[in-house]
Amino acid sequence: MSAGHAFISYVREDTDQVDWLQEMLEAAGVRVWRDTADLWPGEDWRVKIQEAITSDALVFIACFSTRSVARPKSYQNEELTLAAEQMRQRRPGDPWLIPVRLDDCDIPAIGLGGGRTLASIQRVDLFGADRSRAAKRLVIAVVRLLEQQTPTGGRPFGYERPAGEATETLARIELEDHDRNVGASYMARVLIIDNDPFWLDRISGSLPEYDVDTARDYQEAVRLLHQKTYDIAIVDLNLLDTPEYHADDNLGGRILRLLRSEYPGTCRIALTGHTPSRVMGIVHEYGLADLLLKQNMMLNAVGKVVQDALAGKSAELQPGVRVSRLAAQDDLNRWQTNRTWVFEQRRRELRNDLNSPPRGLSEANAGERRAVLLAQIDAVDREQAEFERQCSDVYEELNAASTSEATSAAVGRIDAIKKRFGSGADTAM
Repeated sequence: MSAGHAFISYVREDTDQVDWLQEMLEAAGVRVWRDTADLWPGEDWRVKIQEAITSDALVFIACFSTRSVARPKSYQNEELTLAAEQMRQRRPGDPWLIPVRLDDCDIPAIGLGGGRTLASIQRVDLFGADRSRAAKRLVIAVVRLLEQQTPTGGRPFGYERPAGEATETLARIELEDHDRNVGASYMARVLIIDNDPFWLDRISGSLPEYDVDTARDYQEAVRLLHQKTYDIAIVDLNLLDTPEYHADDNLGGRILRLLRSEYPGTCRIALTGHTPSRVMGIVHEYGLADLLLKQNMMLNAVGKVVQDALAGKSAELQPGVRVSRLAAQDDLNRWQTNRTWVFEQRRRELRNDLNSPPRGLSEANAGERRAVLLAQIDAVDREQAEFERQCSDVYEELNAASTSEATSAAVGRIDAIKKRFGSGADTAM
């Protein structure tokens, strides 16, 4: 097994459940290290385990059950000792070790340094009614941790992310609860955190297909995170609405740090009144999937951003681009509809004039008038055809835009079209 895998620690009595977990991880493209498959006859068990944990494991998954915690001696205890030592050497809040409960057991209070214990780390429960939901979130968390720790993990969103295909594969997996043979279709849970009731109501109201909770302050958000498992968290970056923006001293930043370190399986989306360029550093620091921009927020944009995040498609576009593209497309669509009506109205007036010539005109004057009107109708037709062509080109440009720069260029073309075919075009026709 090469470097960059998820190490699973367990006891033999839990093999069946761990087999199921391994299937879920490998279906999402995650390489798994287990002693059953990765130790060869004659190899020194302790040396290989130590190498697999200390040198190669990007994620350590510790599985516990009433059977494992009841055993006074096990190989798992040695693995946990090595993992605890690794945690002491890592920065506080650096996600690496994920405790998993396979039944309603107590997680051992193994010391991890800095006052932390294994039992204090956010766990995943792979049992009960939420077993399938929790399994999917665990796999998503592992995939994201592997993405963050790979050499190219710090590159801008939408560029080379080694595990991106695995994330998309995961979105297509239909997790099954093998104990009850029930599909894992469920209403995704979304937590919205903002102290402004206007935005809480606006965003929650745009997500009728999801199980939505809202929090207006840090303590309420923490309480909800401890009580429930969320697929998506939408956090106002500047939760206090302070006049000056300081990413590291507001509660929005604290919540995002908490989500990144203790709830890595929850996809993080930020709500901000700033431009994407101003907060791009925050995007990378907290591993945000996308941005919701207050300055051009559309209700359908919220659903699209959440839908793509759940499907693992956020990395296809730079954060904020979805919202900006949808806003630009909506603006162009409304303006195009209005201008099309203007063209049709102008054409109708010319045809009415053509079909209702003034009385008393000589045959020569009537012919001359008819020729002028036909030429004007032809000019309107040609002008509208050019208008439609340019609008179509901009739609294609917007659909292809994956960066803020490309979106801004398309918006510039929309402004140019408005200038050419705006109110001045009426008199020109």
